[in-house]
Amino acid sequence: MKIGVRRLAGWTAAALLAAPAAAHAAPGTPDPGFGAGGLVTTGFPGRSVEAVEMLLDGAGRPVVAAQTGPMELGILRLDPAGAADPAFPASLRSLGPAGEAQLTAVVEHGDGYVAGGWIEQTPGDRRFALVRWGPGGVPGFVVDDALDAGDDEVRALAVDTEQRIVAAGRSGARIGVARYDAAGVRDAGFGPVQDFTDVTEEEASGVVVEPGGRVLLAGTGIVPGGDRRFLVAALTPAGTIDPGFGGGRPVTLDVGDGIPAVRSVARQPDGKLVVGGTTDAGGGGGGVVARFLPDGAPDLSFSTDGIARVGLVGGIVEDVAVQPDGKIVAVGTAGAESFFARFRPDGARDPGFGVDGVVRQPVGPGGLTGVGIAGGGRIVAGGRAGAAVVLSALTGGDTSEPGLAMTADGLGDLVTFTISATNRGADPARDVRVDVTPPPGLAARAITGPGGSCGGTSCSLGVVAAGATARVTLLARAKAPGPLPASARVSTSTFDADPGNNTASVTGTARRNRVVRRDRTKPVVKLRLPVKRLRKVHRLLRLRVTTSEAVSVRFTGRAKKVKTLVRGRRVALARKGTHKVALKLTPAGRKAVQQAARKRKGGKKRRKLVVVIGARATDRAGNSSFELLRKSLRR
Repeated sequence: MKIGVRRLAGWTAAALLAAPAAAHAAPGTPDPGFGAGGLVTTGFPGRSVEAVEMLLDGAGRPVVAAQTGPMELGILRLDPAGAADPAFPASLRSLGPAGEAQLTAVVEHGDGYVAGGWIEQTPGDRRFALVRWGPGGVPGFVVDDALDAGDDEVRALAVDTEQRIVAAGRSGARIGVARYDAAGVRDAGFGPVQDFTDVTEEEASGVVVEPGGRVLLAGTGIVPGGDRRFLVAALTPAGTIDPGFGGGRPVTLDVGDGIPAVRSVARQPDGKLVVGGTTDAGGGGGGVVARFLPDGAPDLSFSTDGIARVGLVGGIVEDVAVQPDGKIVAVGTAGAESFFARFRPDGARDPGFGVDGVVRQPVGPGGLTGVGIAGGGRIVAGGRAGAAVVLSALTGGDTSEPGLAMTADGLGDLVTFTISATNRGADPARDVRVDVTPPPGLAARAITGPGGSCGGTSCSLGVVAAGATARVTLLARAKAPGPLPASARVSTSTFDADPGNNTASVTGTARRNRVVRRDRTKPVVKLRLPVKRLRKVHRLLRLRVTTSEAVSVRFTGRAKKVKTLVRGRRVALARKGTHKVALKLTPAGRKAVQQAARKRKGGKKRRKLVVVIGARATDRAGNSSFELLRKSLRR
């Protein structure tokens, strides 16, 4: 059906210049730079088109091979903008006077193109068929090749680095794979029929050749139990089964109920295989894209089970292409409509493309069967619309949503404006730039971004990832007190889903600068010990403390022969005035009080105990003072 080596066509300098994507257009909208509003309808005069295969060549030019009769093929080429290419006029090619043929694939081959399918000139003798056109559409070779005794059908084509053509499909109830040199001569040592174990009635509908020459096949086969499933397998460059892929066996994947069918395969740069098809070729299923790891195992990081779903009833994915950023584009049909679908690298439908990742197009009976990625990200698909050839181009690219918010904070005559650019879109916003309009009449200003100082009033933020925020700071010093209005605008080269939040403004207020002088006044603290008699003192000394302001006071106490009369204590006095403070006696302090209250030997009594209380007060400015209270307590 489809091939895997043409999925990234058009990324050449010529294509980039000739076919730029529509600037800032929403991804998934008709590309006005292609045809008439993104659509081209063409064909072959006097002929009705029965089947169409399309590719984008290395220069980004759409090439269409079409079946125009039971034994007739046509080919045409357009320029990257969708106009007829005068260097390659449309032409028709007869494959013989009688019989039947079917077109299934087309591939770029050196300076020309090769179409593939099958030809049946004698009933019951269906054969591989290849038809080549050279530069300017000059007819080249025609291959009519029987691989085995059964019906042989080419379903897919690929070209290796030596310009050898690899044709894959079916040969009876087995997979048929043949390799032809640049002149169309089959390599007798390669293939041609592969009878894989563990599956029956297998067929290949997709083929890619890796840079090292390994051949990767995608199709379907029946597993034990009778279910038909997706199938991937690998052959060595010599055409034998590769034991390093799937353990030397085909890898199968159950994509759902029904009779599944594979239509195409593409290879990612990291070696993963992307396979497109349907869960039911009878039309009752849905279009799917499955991904496999380089060793053949299903990639369970892709849509959690290795299978991404288009979500349209009756959908069939006819072709897939991988964008340079890893997103996957699929085209196909769903009932009477055609569709484009785009998936993110993790297999989720791209919310920034069409409606939930899908764009529907009623191009007509037949529908889109091929897709490629052109220069600038343009997505070009081709197929059949009734009896005509139709090509449709959509804008590619990403969807971002950079929105702005601004705040202002003032300190005297200096106001700080913070400008936050948050990307709420599904994809990174590229080439993000914030243009600032500072307040008028400033004494000075400075604008900085993530990379440091910005030039003038414009600040480049580079790439802002989805969900990320980048900030720009404007420092504005006013000449006089008053309001300072400022605004900003954000722009990006990525499509912006909501331009309405690209601007923001805020008004800050500049005030007179306050002259702050340091308080050098020491706090005043006075101590009073109301108690006069030792017998009134038990465990506590109760003080009256008067302060001139809020202070923190550290208390100490001593007596004769008692270094520590009371336990040291720090008390925070939150306001000026007189406060009650209790100091707890130490064991030595209690003993000294008790001894001073006893009678002396000889009948005399100790008459007094001199206590000394110290208080160091510190105010909030760090100023401190010290007060000392000395008092004699009598018995």
